[in-house]
Amino acid sequence: MKSYKVIDTKFFNVHFTYPGKDGKYKPEGLFYCAYEDDYENRLVHLAIDSRKGNLLVYECIDKEEAERWLEEWMNEVET
Repeated sequence: MKSYKVIDTKFFNVHFTYPGKDGKYKPEGLFYCAYEDDYENRLVHLAIDSRKGNLLVYECIDKEEAERWLEEWMNEVET
């Protein structure tokens, strides 16, 4: 399955909070990011689809749910 890139919080903040702001790099593809939410004191899992020009970010309960979303998005392209 692993047709997505695992990214860290810094990468997410730089490239997805304000996509294309610096005009140098606009990541495209499927991404998975997990980070510790200090406010709610829990691990947050994100499934990110930035292939079609519109950024789609889903907050998921766990890594398995995020991987299911990523797999579903991969299957959309194949069909």
